[in-house]
Amino acid sequence: MTGVNVGEGEPTREQILAQLSQQRPQTDESERGNQDNQIFHVQDAEPPIDFDSPYSRLPSNVVLARVKKNVEKSMTFKNKSHAVEWKRMFETEHANAIISDGFWYVICKVFKKGKKQAAAASASATALASQQVALAISATAVIPGSQDAYGQAVSYDAYQEFILDRIAANYVSFTILDDEDIDAFQTSSSSALDSGSNSSHKKTQDAHKRREHVDFQQKQGVRRKFFEQFYDIIAQSVFYSLFFAYPKSRGQTLNNDMKRKLLNIFSKLFTGMKIQSASYEHWFPVMGQGSMLQNSLGAPKKAQQREDLSLIDLNDKKGGVSSQAPKKQTNRERIHMKYSPLVERYLMSHKYETMNNVREWKMLLTQRREGAQAGAQQQQSTSDQKFERYKKIAEAAVDEMKRMSKDYDKYCQVLSEKVRENEKAAAKFIQMTQQQRKEKLENGSYSEYANLIVSIFNSEHAKDMNEGSH
Repeated sequence: MTGVNVGEGEPTREQILAQLSQQRPQTDESERGNQDNQIFHVQDAEPPIDFDSPYSRLPSNVVLARVKKNVEKSMTFKNKSHAVEWKRMFETEHANAIISDGFWYVICKVFKKGKKQAAAASASATALASQQVALAISATAVIPGSQDAYGQAVSYDAYQEFILDRIAANYVSFTILDDEDIDAFQTSSSSALDSGSNSSHKKTQDAHKRREHVDFQQKQGVRRKFFEQFYDIIAQSVFYSLFFAYPKSRGQTLNNDMKRKLLNIFSKLFTGMKIQSASYEHWFPVMGQGSMLQNSLGAPKKAQQREDLSLIDLNDKKGGVSSQAPKKQTNRERIHMKYSPLVERYLMSHKYETMNNVREWKMLLTQRREGAQAGAQQQQSTSDQKFERYKKIAEAAVDEMKRMSKDYDKYCQVLSEKVRENEKAAAKFIQMTQQQRKEKLENGSYSEYANLIVSIFNSEHAKDMNEGSH
């Protein structure tokens, strides 16, 4: 194998990449099934050197479709059309790129933190390979005191920076796809409006346009929800990828601490702050080797409950609830809000002149502290119980209000019927009285007419007296 001699000057980037590609163990899909090249421990993982690729591929034993299926199982949708639109977005290559690079970013940030880069890139790598790795990727970020045999500073931080640049580019491109769909919808709507003004089928076109508008609004709602949950989606995807990639390290990677760490990492990248209240309880459960078959049949409820038990739950079971709550259950920090960190990285790397048009604003954010999860869970449980109790009271009040409203409506209906009957009787009586008056006056029976009036007065007076006595 021909290489680059150290004494002949600094090697070129092409020579470095060619040398490394020959000496590194390959983990892409072309080597699938080759057990000699497959890595089972996360500590032995090395990020790829495909710097010219749009994104780095996942290890060969990670089937991305299987990872996405687990993520999809953790989501809930209002209807089938929402699920179809969400899945369509998740199946894009942009999502694949962010998942893959996010996986290698976690490898460097979490599992390679403070370590030398590529101890020799493989068991048989030469000292020259170590120097080439240092020359290729360690120039931008250095860990003090980390050096190879040639005195070159070696660090994984440069990998992180490079991967973050690619994630930022793919993320911005992913969001721009949404804007292109909006422009296409607006163009089609305006063209339909222009053609409809000169057509006899304007009503049909208007109805079709309304249906398109409703569908478009529903899709936009799904997309907004998708990007609001995007940090959680990527965190889940990376978690399941670690599960499939390194079966011998599942005891180290598959725990609640890793879930929380992934949520913190990606919520910070995509939103600019660690969302401490983000929950992983809805994630599709994986418990260890062979558990995916068990999960496909349905995970035992006892196992799930046992995994979710916290310290406060254990104290409750023993009958001795701890009275000492954490002194400080919240964390208040000052954050600077402007762009998403990934968007800001993309704008800075491309030197957009308009990036300063958006003003930065500061806020004090109060969140639950990570170290107070047990006390926070207890407070949350108490709050949930109170909320449910108040909710039942409110529902009972609403039911009582509806019952009283129905009774009132019935009473008003009965009164209305009585009023109508009285009005009819009064009109009939007035008509009869006028007819009798006319007849008696024509016959000259004035005395009889006077007696009729007196008898009517006496009957009404007696009726009022009877009602007053009751």
